[in-house]
Amino acid sequence: MLHWRGAEHDGPAELRAKEIAKLAQGAALVPRWGRKVLELRPIAGIDKGSAALGLLRRGGVRRALFGGDDLTDLDGFQALRWMRGSGRLEGAVCIGVASEEEPEGLRGAADAMVEGPEGFANVLEELAN
Repeated sequence: MLHWRGAEHDGPAELRAKEIAKLAQGAALVPRWGRKVLELRPIAGIDKGSAALGLLRRGGVRRALFGGDDLTDLDGFQALRWMRGSGRLEGAVCIGVASEEEPEGLRGAADAMVEGPEGFANVLEELAN
C-alpha cells in the first residue's frame, strides 16, 4: 500500500504511484485507488473486506466495529454488514471518518460519522471505558 497523504509535494508522489500501478498490472497485481493511496492487490480478490472476514471468522467475535475514511474501507463496511445480516455477528458498526477529501459514498455507507482521526480515537476511548 502506498500512501502520500501529508506529503510535502503530493504531485510527484502521485505520478510515481501511477508508474507503480502500471508496473503492478504487469506483475499480476490489481491497483485499487483511494484518497491519496494506492493498494496493490493480488488477482485473488483480497481486500479489506476479505481481511476483516478472515479475522472475524477465526476469533469467535460476536460484535465488530470498522472505521474508515477511504473508498477502500467500504469493502470492510460491506463485509461487516454481510456478517451481521447472515447471523455471523450479533452486532456490527461501521464508522466513517470525515475529512475534506472523503470519498463519495462514505457517508451513505457508514452507520455514523466522526470528525477526523481524533473523532475515531474518541469513539475507541469511550468503548474502552
